[in-house]
Amino acid sequence: MPYLEPVRSNAAIIKTSDLTKQLRSRDSGESLLSLLDLAEELFYGTGSGQHGKLVKSIYFPRKEEWLVEWAVQRLREEEGDSGAEARLSSRFWRFLLDLLRKTDRALAAKCLRKHGFLQLMKMTLDECRNMDWVKRTIPRVSADSDMIMEDSSSTEVGSSPDEDTLRRKQARNKKLSGSLGELLGDMAVVVEYIQDSISGRTTSGVGIVPAMRGSPELGGEVLGRYLENIRLALALSEDDGNTKRAVSGIEAIVGIWKGCIYGNGDLKKCSSIFSKTCLLPLYNLLANNISDGPQATALERLVTDYIYTPAFIAGSTAEPPQKLKSKLDGVEHSAAQVTGDAMEKELNTLLAPLQGAGRSAGKGAEGLLKIGINKALTSAGKLTRAEMVERIFTSLVTVLLSVNLRGERSQHQPFPERDASIISTFLTIISQSGLSISDKMLQRTVDLAANLPPSRPGASENREPAGDVRWLIIEQALTLDFDTFVMSQSTSLLDRLVLALSSSWASMAGSKTATNPADVKNLQLRIVGLLLDGFKKARDLDGFLAFWSKELKSLFALGGDSRILSSIWAQEVVIASFSKTVESGYSSTKIDKVVKSYVNSLSESRSLADLVILDALLRGISREETEQRLKVSGTLSWAFTVVSDGVRSEAKHFTPWLGRQILFRLLQIDGELLKSEACAIHVVKDARAAISRIDIVESSTPAELGGILASIDILFHNVDQTGCNCSELSNAVAVVLDHGLTWLKKASTIAERWDGAILSLNHLNLPTAVLYVITSRWLRCME
Repeated sequence: MPYLEPVRSNAAIIKTSDLTKQLRSRDSGESLLSLLDLAEELFYGTGSGQHGKLVKSIYFPRKEEWLVEWAVQRLREEEGDSGAEARLSSRFWRFLLDLLRKTDRALAAKCLRKHGFLQLMKMTLDECRNMDWVKRTIPRVSADSDMIMEDSSSTEVGSSPDEDTLRRKQARNKKLSGSLGELLGDMAVVVEYIQDSISGRTTSGVGIVPAMRGSPELGGEVLGRYLENIRLALALSEDDGNTKRAVSGIEAIVGIWKGCIYGNGDLKKCSSIFSKTCLLPLYNLLANNISDGPQATALERLVTDYIYTPAFIAGSTAEPPQKLKSKLDGVEHSAAQVTGDAMEKELNTLLAPLQGAGRSAGKGAEGLLKIGINKALTSAGKLTRAEMVERIFTSLVTVLLSVNLRGERSQHQPFPERDASIISTFLTIISQSGLSISDKMLQRTVDLAANLPPSRPGASENREPAGDVRWLIIEQALTLDFDTFVMSQSTSLLDRLVLALSSSWASMAGSKTATNPADVKNLQLRIVGLLLDGFKKARDLDGFLAFWSKELKSLFALGGDSRILSSIWAQEVVIASFSKTVESGYSSTKIDKVVKSYVNSLSESRSLADLVILDALLRGISREETEQRLKVSGTLSWAFTVVSDGVRSEAKHFTPWLGRQILFRLLQIDGELLKSEACAIHVVKDARAAISRIDIVESSTPAELGGILASIDILFHNVDQTGCNCSELSNAVAVVLDHGLTWLKKASTIAERWDGAILSLNHLNLPTAVLYVITSRWLRCME
């Protein structure tokens, strides 16, 4: 149906009232988008459309003002599919922008306010949110083949209105498609123009525009809906440049919110409205990795202004401590604790719209914590920075994950992996900021989320393999505060951690979050290193030795020597790490006392547990003062006697390599021990026996192979210290060289690389190891 009846050749010029009546008519059955054709012809006056000659000849003063009011009113009031179709058309918003540029500013502002421009924004954004942008689009069709499609950038603020009008040709029967990003970008450009040109920016610099002022609730809804639709546009992966333009418009929409709350002194009410209308969309947008820039800064500023408010950080919004104390059942609490509890409760209320949202948007949770930490670092209040960060951390975990860190948890209820990952990330962010949280809260966090085994079974009971322990949480907790595991009330936590490390390593059960079991083992070794470092800083190496020895003996009760040697506590990394702390953590007198105590225990029990710790202690001795102290006190000779007797008698718990390795270390500290005839005879016999076993290496264990190497090493060390003035030593060296080199020649075809670790020895890399020992020691003897 045409808009106007065809005009006869002798017809009079059409009246202006006929055009306005046609545009205002709601009974003609024409859609609002169809009426836009006539409105564009009337405004642009190009004469190229269906009614171009008619509208060009019409006298229509101040038509721009009339069209602005018509466009805003019809867009605001049109109902049904016709109204939604028009509001979701970028073409209508671009037309409105052109009208505003040609209209008197004061009259345009009056019109926008009269017909509810903010309500129009809200209606459009609601329809954007409810529309299926994947299945429903309006195809772009041009009725005239020579139609010029305007570039989207022509509507941006800064382009010349005259040039822009010339670029815009009459677009009859053209329906723009309408990607969501394009529509949002065009809406933002209109808002930017209104803020910058129609009402002007106020001296406050926040872009307060009377034409776009409304209730705080309305402003919050507009901002929240816009952010929500931005996230939807990003999720649609629209890569046409329009989505970026829409993102850049966030600042303009933030200006609407600020204008609606301008002059409102009720900060609590503003924060509450922002929380209910904007926080969840903002949180989801942060989770979408919105790029750094003014937009990201604007979002962060919203959080600091209305969630982590200056009044909240200062503690001035909390109830007075005197009033709160009466509510705590008579239990005495410090003023800081009472204030902190009130602030945490208030923050929980503001974050309430995010209840349970952390599981679906972890990066948004990280963003909220980082913003809170930055605010705490740059502000001062009734709480210390660490106390404030702890309150923020606790609130985020409580709201986002629905986990009460101050409540009780059933030990039999596993903690969800996703939640544990978020908590681990939180602790990492806190650690990187240089702050921490209280050891009590860390203890509760580990106890709740780390999935440590509930208790230690008896020595005779079989241990169940450790479940999916959250090792990253434990690592971060130890990094933040070692006291978490050793404070008096958490002794059982340390015991449970040691149990979990032993069980997990023995069963080779790694965390489900790791793709490579080796990564889990490396993480567990780092945790042991953090434990050791913590005990060292606390000047309590005795405490580390106590639980180390206890765990080794418990492992022996469960599986004998093999269980000890395969455990994490007998790994070379652990022993070497402890040896580095001996001299720095103990005085010479203390080292002598500790070594003697383990030698005495070894002489009575012949326990491999004592042997492992004695090896670590002796390796750590490096100062001449300590060596002299051990010599004078007789501790070295006593240790040599006990260990050599155990090796000579092949005692059950003296592994072939570890006992000889300790002997070798004792001989390095005190060469005088080699001068006894009994020692020389023992060394010779041991070396001959070792070289004779070299032909049966395929059936030997790594410990037995290590014993062969240690025996050969001790022999050449003896020669190096005393010379070959003893016929027994000379003969032994000749036998070892002859037999060993002959075997090496035969085995050279199967030799593999050796990493230097005793427990990695096998019949394939033993030739490499033997060659290393013989050549390195024999060359020194020849020198």
